[in-house]
Amino acid sequence: MKKIALSLSLCFTFLLCSCVSQLKINSAKGETRHWIVPELNTEAVSYIGDSLLKEGTASTSDALVLKDDYGKLGWTAFFNKGTYKFVGTASKRINHENQTVRVYQYGNPMPGVTGTIYAQLLETSAGDVYYNTNTLPLLSKDDYSKTTVVADVNDYYFEQQLIYTGSEGKIIKFTYREFADGTARPAFTIDATYDMSQDNVIRFKGAVLEIVSYNNQNIKYKVISGFKK
Repeated sequence: MKKIALSLSLCFTFLLCSCVSQLKINSAKGETRHWIVPELNTEAVSYIGDSLLKEGTASTSDALVLKDDYGKLGWTAFFNKGTYKFVGTASKRINHENQTVRVYQYGNPMPGVTGTIYAQLLETSAGDVYYNTNTLPLLSKDDYSKTTVVADVNDYYFEQQLIYTGSEGKIIKFTYREFADGTARPAFTIDATYDMSQDNVIRFKGAVLEIVSYNNQNIKYKVISGFKK
Protein backbone atom coordinates (compact mmCIF):
# COMPACT_ATOMS: atom_id res chain seq x y z
CA MET A 1 0.00 0.00 0.00
CA LYS A 2 2.88 2.34 0.85
CA LYS A 3 4.47 1.59 -2.52
CA ILE A 4 1.24 2.50 -4.31
CA ALA A 5 0.96 5.73 -2.31
CA LEU A 6 4.60 6.56 -3.03
CA SER A 7 4.10 5.82 -6.72
CA LEU A 8 1.03 8.04 -6.85
CA SER A 9 2.90 10.78 -4.98
CA LEU A 10 5.84 10.63 -7.40
CA CYS A 11 3.47 10.63 -10.37
CA PHE A 12 1.63 13.67 -8.99
CA THR A 13 4.93 15.43 -8.35
CA PHE A 14 6.06 14.67 -11.91
CA LEU A 15 2.86 16.03 -13.40
CA LEU A 16 3.00 19.11 -11.18
CA CYS A 17 6.58 19.84 -12.14
CA SER A 18 5.72 19.33 -15.78
CA CYS A 19 2.81 21.75 -15.82
CA VAL A 20 2.79 24.66 -18.21
CA SER A 21 3.68 27.85 -16.38
CA GLN A 22 1.88 31.10 -17.24
CA LEU A 23 3.57 34.48 -16.92
CA LYS A 24 2.48 38.08 -16.56
CA ILE A 25 3.59 39.47 -19.91
CA ASN A 26 4.56 43.02 -20.78
CA SER A 27 3.02 43.09 -24.26
CA ALA A 28 5.06 44.12 -27.29
CA LYS A 29 3.93 45.60 -30.60
CA GLY A 30 5.20 44.24 -33.89
CA GLU A 31 7.54 46.17 -36.14
CA THR A 32 6.21 47.76 -39.32
CA ARG A 33 7.63 46.26 -42.52
CA HIS A 34 7.23 47.50 -46.12
CA TRP A 35 7.32 44.95 -48.94
CA ILE A 36 6.90 44.85 -52.74
CA VAL A 37 6.44 41.99 -55.27
CA PRO A 38 8.01 41.58 -57.80
CA GLU A 39 11.40 43.15 -57.12
CA LEU A 40 12.07 46.49 -58.78
CA ASN A 41 13.69 46.48 -62.26
CA THR A 42 13.32 42.71 -62.59
CA GLU A 43 11.44 41.29 -65.59
CA ALA A 44 8.30 39.44 -64.56
CA VAL A 45 5.33 37.72 -66.24
CA SER A 46 1.72 37.83 -65.06
CA TYR A 47 -1.36 36.12 -66.46
CA ILE A 48 -4.97 37.30 -66.51
CA GLY A 49 -6.17 37.59 -62.93
CA ASP A 50 -2.62 37.71 -61.53
CA SER A 51 -1.10 40.67 -59.75
CA LEU A 52 1.24 42.85 -61.76
CA LEU A 53 2.30 44.57 -58.57
CA LYS A 54 1.64 43.87 -54.89
CA GLU A 55 2.89 46.31 -52.29
CA GLY A 56 2.06 46.70 -48.65
CA THR A 57 2.88 47.52 -45.09
CA ALA A 58 2.38 44.99 -42.34
CA SER A 59 3.09 44.63 -38.67
CA THR A 60 5.61 41.82 -38.18
CA SER A 61 7.16 40.11 -35.19
CA ASP A 62 9.97 37.70 -34.35
CA ALA A 63 9.04 34.06 -33.93
CA LEU A 64 10.51 30.69 -33.01
CA VAL A 65 9.56 27.57 -34.97
CA LEU A 66 9.49 24.41 -32.83
CA LYS A 67 10.44 21.48 -35.06
CA ASP A 68 8.80 18.64 -33.10
CA ASP A 69 6.05 18.18 -30.50
CA TYR A 70 7.27 18.15 -26.91
CA GLY A 71 5.44 16.47 -24.00
CA LYS A 72 2.31 14.37 -23.95
CA LEU A 73 -1.07 16.00 -24.39
CA GLY A 74 -3.29 15.43 -21.36
CA TRP A 75 -0.49 14.16 -19.10
CA THR A 76 2.35 16.65 -19.10
CA ALA A 77 3.07 20.10 -20.43
CA PHE A 78 2.48 19.81 -24.17
CA PHE A 79 4.10 22.01 -26.82
CA ASN A 80 2.86 21.75 -30.40
CA LYS A 81 5.43 21.86 -33.14
CA GLY A 82 4.93 25.04 -35.15
CA THR A 83 5.32 28.79 -34.87
CA TYR A 84 5.59 30.61 -31.52
CA LYS A 85 5.14 34.36 -31.94
CA PHE A 86 6.98 36.90 -29.79
CA VAL A 87 4.35 38.52 -27.53
CA GLY A 88 6.42 40.48 -25.00
CA THR A 89 8.74 40.19 -22.02
CA ALA A 90 8.28 38.80 -18.53
CA SER A 91 10.19 38.14 -15.33
CA LYS A 92 11.15 34.51 -14.69
CA ARG A 93 13.42 32.80 -12.18
CA ILE A 94 15.97 30.78 -14.16
CA ASN A 95 19.10 29.17 -12.73
CA HIS A 96 18.35 30.63 -9.27
CA GLU A 97 18.07 34.23 -10.42
CA ASN A 98 15.28 36.45 -11.74
CA GLN A 99 15.70 37.31 -15.39
CA THR A 100 13.82 39.32 -18.00
CA VAL A 101 12.96 36.88 -20.78
CA ARG A 102 11.39 37.19 -24.22
CA VAL A 103 8.13 35.22 -24.39
CA TYR A 104 7.11 33.37 -27.57
CA GLN A 105 3.57 32.01 -27.56
CA TYR A 106 1.76 29.36 -29.62
CA GLY A 107 -1.42 30.72 -31.19
CA ASN A 108 -3.97 28.11 -30.10
CA PRO A 109 -4.77 27.76 -26.38
CA MET A 110 -5.08 24.43 -24.54
CA PRO A 111 -7.46 23.46 -21.71
CA GLY A 112 -5.82 23.74 -18.29
CA VAL A 113 -6.72 23.24 -14.65
CA THR A 114 -7.58 26.93 -14.20
CA GLY A 115 -8.89 27.57 -17.72
CA THR A 116 -7.28 27.88 -21.12
CA ILE A 117 -3.50 28.23 -21.21
CA TYR A 118 -0.91 28.92 -23.89
CA ALA A 119 2.28 27.00 -24.60
CA GLN A 120 5.21 29.37 -24.34
CA LEU A 121 8.92 29.36 -25.09
CA LEU A 122 11.27 31.65 -23.15
CA GLU A 123 14.46 33.23 -24.49
CA THR A 124 17.05 34.71 -22.14
CA SER A 125 19.39 37.60 -22.89
CA ALA A 126 22.12 34.98 -23.39
CA GLY A 127 20.10 33.41 -26.21
CA ASP A 128 19.11 30.22 -24.33
CA VAL A 129 15.56 29.00 -25.05
CA TYR A 130 13.44 27.09 -22.51
CA TYR A 131 10.05 25.38 -22.51
CA ASN A 132 7.93 27.37 -20.06
CA THR A 133 7.13 24.68 -17.49
CA ASN A 134 7.86 24.54 -13.78
CA THR A 135 11.00 22.51 -14.56
CA LEU A 136 12.18 24.73 -17.47
CA PRO A 137 13.66 22.15 -19.89
CA LEU A 138 16.33 23.70 -22.10
CA LEU A 139 15.99 23.42 -25.89
CA SER A 140 18.97 22.58 -28.05
CA LYS A 141 19.74 24.70 -31.12
CA ASP A 142 18.48 21.81 -33.28
CA ASP A 143 15.02 21.91 -31.66
CA TYR A 144 13.96 25.23 -33.16
CA SER A 145 14.67 27.93 -35.73
CA LYS A 146 14.12 31.68 -35.79
CA THR A 147 11.92 33.53 -38.28
CA THR A 148 9.75 36.62 -38.80
CA VAL A 149 5.97 36.43 -39.22
CA VAL A 150 3.19 38.82 -40.21
CA ALA A 151 1.31 39.83 -37.09
CA ASP A 152 -2.32 38.94 -36.32
CA VAL A 153 -5.21 40.38 -38.32
CA ASN A 154 -5.91 42.79 -35.46
CA ASP A 155 -2.49 44.35 -35.98
CA TYR A 156 -1.73 46.81 -38.77
CA TYR A 157 -1.87 45.48 -42.32
CA PHE A 158 -2.33 47.38 -45.61
CA GLU A 159 -1.83 46.18 -49.19
CA GLN A 160 -2.18 47.62 -52.71
CA GLN A 161 -2.53 45.49 -55.85
CA LEU A 162 -2.50 46.06 -59.59
CA ILE A 163 -4.13 43.09 -61.38
CA TYR A 164 -3.87 42.30 -65.11
CA THR A 165 -7.30 41.71 -66.71
CA GLY A 166 -6.36 41.31 -70.40
CA SER A 167 -5.98 43.33 -73.59
CA GLU A 168 -7.94 44.42 -76.65
CA GLY A 169 -5.67 45.44 -79.51
CA LYS A 170 -3.42 48.20 -78.18
CA ILE A 171 -5.48 48.59 -75.00
CA ILE A 172 -4.39 46.81 -71.81
CA LYS A 173 -6.73 46.51 -68.84
CA PHE A 174 -6.13 46.14 -65.15
CA THR A 175 -7.84 46.49 -61.77
CA TYR A 176 -6.49 48.35 -58.77
CA ARG A 177 -7.42 47.16 -55.25
CA GLU A 178 -6.58 48.09 -51.69
CA PHE A 179 -6.73 45.70 -48.76
CA ALA A 180 -6.87 46.53 -45.06
CA ASP A 181 -6.30 43.68 -42.59
CA GLY A 182 -6.65 41.17 -45.43
CA THR A 183 -10.06 42.42 -46.65
CA ALA A 184 -10.64 44.23 -49.95
CA ARG A 185 -11.92 47.79 -49.55
CA PRO A 186 -14.80 48.14 -52.09
CA ALA A 187 -14.45 51.92 -52.32
CA PHE A 188 -10.83 51.45 -53.40
CA THR A 189 -11.35 49.01 -56.27
CA ILE A 190 -10.83 50.71 -59.65
CA ASP A 191 -10.88 49.33 -63.21
CA ALA A 192 -8.64 51.16 -65.68
CA THR A 193 -7.25 50.91 -69.23
CA TYR A 194 -4.10 52.14 -70.96
CA ASP A 195 -3.49 52.81 -74.67
CA MET A 196 -0.13 51.21 -75.44
CA SER A 197 0.10 52.87 -78.88
CA GLN A 198 1.19 56.03 -77.07
CA ASP A 199 3.87 54.68 -74.74
CA ASN A 200 5.12 51.41 -73.22
CA VAL A 201 5.20 52.87 -69.69
CA ILE A 202 2.11 53.02 -67.49
CA ARG A 203 1.74 55.13 -64.36
CA PHE A 204 -0.90 54.68 -61.70
CA LYS A 205 -1.06 56.08 -58.16
CA GLY A 206 2.69 56.58 -58.07
CA ALA A 207 3.57 53.16 -59.50
CA VAL A 208 5.53 53.03 -62.78
CA LEU A 209 5.65 49.87 -64.94
CA GLU A 210 7.55 49.35 -68.18
CA ILE A 211 5.63 46.96 -70.46
CA VAL A 212 7.91 44.64 -72.48
CA SER A 213 5.20 42.63 -74.30
CA TYR A 214 1.57 41.59 -73.81
CA ASN A 215 -1.36 39.63 -75.26
CA ASN A 216 -4.76 38.53 -74.02
CA GLN A 217 -3.18 35.75 -71.97
CA ASN A 218 -0.17 37.28 -70.23
CA ILE A 219 1.97 40.38 -69.88
CA LYS A 220 5.75 40.76 -69.51
CA TYR A 221 6.95 43.85 -67.66
CA LYS A 222 9.29 45.52 -65.16
CA VAL A 223 8.28 47.48 -62.07
CA ILE A 224 10.29 50.71 -62.12
CA SER A 225 8.80 52.08 -58.91
CA GLY A 226 6.07 51.07 -56.51
CA PHE A 227 3.05 52.94 -55.20
CA LYS A 228 5.15 54.46 -52.45
CA LYS A 229 8.07 55.22 -54.79
